[in-house]
Amino acid sequence: MEKQPPERREPLLKRLKPTGKPKGWVEVASAPNQIAAGMLEGALKEAGIPVILNRPAVFAYLGIGGVHGVMVPEDCVEQARDILREIWDIEE
Repeated sequence: MEKQPPERREPLLKRLKPTGKPKGWVEVASAPNQIAAGMLEGALKEAGIPVILNRPAVFAYLGIGGVHGVMVPEDCVEQARDILREIWDIEE
């Protein structure tokens, strides 16, 4: 395969751009860092709810910092919010 000249290559950051939320998943909470997100993730997984953490695009540079979204399947939203209300201040 022939390499493209530098002026025709897509910039690295554009190639690594996040694609957004997976289809069928809803963000039910956000956490200020990876530690808090892990706590929320653990509570939901313990209840049998699948979880995806939406890490910030600059996660590798921030370490554990940066706001993390907590996403669950659409059919688990109400159950997840009920659980999270007990341990976290979530906005509807």
